[in-house]
Parts: sequence; structure tokens; C-alpha cells
Amino acid sequence: MPGTKDVRELEPKLDVHDPNFKELWERSLVRGIASYLSTYVPDRGELAGPAFIVVGTGKEALKNAHAELVKDRGATRNSNVSANTELTLVFYSYVTGWHLRLKSIEKSPSVVTIKYQFVAPREPAFAATRFALVPIGKLTKGEVKVEVEQLPPVDYAGRAMPPKRDADRFVCGSFSFEVR
Repeated sequence: MPGTKDVRELEPKLDVHDPNFKELWERSLVRGIASYLSTYVPDRGELAGPAFIVVGTGKEALKNAHAELVKDRGATRNSNVSANTELTLVFYSYVTGWHLRLKSIEKSPSVVTIKYQFVAPREPAFAATRFALVPIGKLTKGEVKVEVEQLPPVDYAGRAMPPKRDADRFVCGSFSFEVR
């Protein structure tokens, strides 16, 4: 996603000629998350689920995001975190035929706002999942709301497109958590 770091840089670069390639590929946290997001898609009428917060940054955040999203299938989301702990926000989408772009991330002491936009591809493209690890640093005590907002969709040339009506089925939603 434009404006973010490539999460694949958090893991060793894979070489298909490496004799251990298959084992490394199967242990890849990035691959595990992408595989989960492409295998499971909420049914019509269901919601994608909320974005969520994990402790740590970088590789630690990737491990924690994998544990919460893939291993637990979202059963255990952090709703309380300790003050003065490095935190990362996990934003994700399931497979959809549109591209997804993070447009902005705004942070105040009690609100984090993520704005994203669907972009219609020039030609039919293979479906891809997207996820981003957004470091938000240490927060002070209190409730924090994370607002996920969809901006009007555009086509590949930036022209306005009709609204994507089922976005909340494919893209994670808003939530709140407590910093103690």
C-alpha cells in the first residue's frame, strides 16, 4: 500500500533455489496472513471484523498480528493494553477484485483515523489481500477510538467511481481499546 513499508522486509528474503525454500515459505508469517485473508472471506451480510492493536513494532508486531489474526481467527483481540508500550495497528482486507490504498493515518491522543480508498483496476486483475502494520507508538491512559473510513472509490486514472457498497464485508472496521 502506498506510504507504508513492505512487511516482507521483516522476514528473510526467500530464494526459490534455496533447498529449504518450501520450509521457509511455509513458516513465513507474511504468507500465513496473506493465505488466511485470501482463503476466508466473510459471507454476504457478514462484516470483515475490526482492525486491531498488537504490542510491539516491526517483526514483533508481525508475529503478534499473525497470532491474533491467523492462529486465533480473531477470537482474542487486545481490548486493554498497558501505557508506555509500543503499539502497532493492524489494518487488513480480504480478497476483492479492487485494489486498496491507504490514503492517510491521523493520530491524536484518543483517536486514530485510517482513511482508505478502493481503486478499480485498469483490467481484471488477480485478487489480492492487503494488510498493513501501522506503528502508533506509546499512548497515554484512556480510551482510544480507531476509526476506519472509506473515501470515495476511483478508477486507475483517478476518476470517480460509484461507491463500493459491501466494503465492510472485505475491509476491517473501526474499534476502540483501553490504555491502562
